[in-house]
Amino acid sequence: MRIYHVSDLHFGDSVNSNKDANRLLDLVEKDFDAGGQKLLVVTGDVTANGEEKEYHQAVLGLERFRGHLLVVPGNHDYNWGGNKYEPERARRFDNSLLKELGIAHAYFYREPEVRTFEDGEEKVLVVGLNSNAMDTDLGGWDAAATGWVTSGQRTKLSEILNDGKYSDHWKVVCLHHQVKKGGDPIDLLHDADKVLDVVRRRVQVLAFGHTCGGPIPNYPPDPGDLAYTPASPDGRPHLLNANLSVLWRQYFRVTFPGAYAEGKQPFVELKRG
Repeated sequence: MRIYHVSDLHFGDSVNSNKDANRLLDLVEKDFDAGGQKLLVVTGDVTANGEEKEYHQAVLGLERFRGHLLVVPGNHDYNWGGNKYEPERARRFDNSLLKELGIAHAYFYREPEVRTFEDGEEKVLVVGLNSNAMDTDLGGWDAAATGWVTSGQRTKLSEILNDGKYSDHWKVVCLHHQVKKGGDPIDLLHDADKVLDVVRRRVQVLAFGHTCGGPIPNYPPDPGDLAYTPASPDGRPHLLNANLSVLWRQYFRVTFPGAYAEGKQPFVELKRG
């Protein structure tokens, strides 16, 4: 079982504006194994502005991975320019992107998306979250670029992770906003600490995008906003920041080493084309 992770594709409304995003997806496609289970995770900002034409271009780019996709929303998918929440564009993510790709899920209602995969002894649980700020009265023009997982989703996530039927599964959680403290206020996930409390010691991989600046001081001594911060003995999961996927033409490849056992870790690679 392999998971591939990219983020912030920012599809525009024309073929010419999406050459770099599609080149990245070409690289991922070449690396997809012909056999065995595999999944491409896209952690938000699939489009630049949440426009219908942009979603159409995103569907064209991602269609090749149909049946092997988990896509969560980012702030740019929910509003023009990423800075003002608009319910119509938020609904468009579910209806014009996910449905067109054969994904029957509605992130608009803040329901976590739950997927399970089995490949021989390997069992993997992947959970997608909506971390977008969904409030039309947020203060400041850029407030909608910040994130909230919310208490409701955190409770649901905790229940999913505690469910005994997943006790023998590797666990991966995906969201758009970076789970960190500090840095540029526009990058904030306001309930980052609470999310980390939920996933600590229960999740092996935390995948996100959104920002490429500022520190990740939740687990010192991280030197900065790294693409990859490995898991640590205190229960921190692997942190995969795929914000620079298109710019650097890079993606993560996560391989699971057989059956899950406490203390085992997946193998994480940052691949570059």
